[in-house]
Amino acid sequence: MTWQAAQHQAIAGAGGAWLSRKMRRGGALVRRMLGLQLAHWRELAYSFRYYATGRVARANHITRGIRYLGRRGTVLPHPVGIVIGENVALGRDCRIYQNVTIGAKTDAEAREGIYPSVGNRVTICANAVLIGGITVGDEAVIGAGAIVTRDVPARAVVAGNPARVLRLR
Repeated sequence: MTWQAAQHQAIAGAGGAWLSRKMRRGGALVRRMLGLQLAHWRELAYSFRYYATGRVARANHITRGIRYLGRRGTVLPHPVGIVIGENVALGRDCRIYQNVTIGAKTDAEAREGIYPSVGNRVTICANAVLIGGITVGDEAVIGAGAIVTRDVPARAVVAGNPARVLRLR
């Protein structure tokens, strides 16, 4: 028995007959799946390196990359349900709580690369949504549940739906 036959048999024996057939047909899908797995493992490794837990890679959709966040000093106190778009410009030393979404407003904006820009030392509280080509100034605080669709000045505290400036710090 050749090595490839043994590999197909092992996959088929594990209940992966469909996967085995795909491998025999050229395996493009399998190679793509293995590539995704490799990317996932890489993100998991960065999760442990920068945050000392695997929860960041498992429980979030961070297309910007965990390595990017770790190098920027981003703190994720409760790393669950966080979604960060791939072209989001994130400042240094930000704090992002659970279930935060930062991204484009529409698919058209995503294709054009229109994403939020977040300044340094910004705190984004739980369930906040930052969408569109907005700019959040340095040291701003985004309140829990805020829907931010307009620019936020530096050192401002914003909250509400739609978000409005409550005060300056």
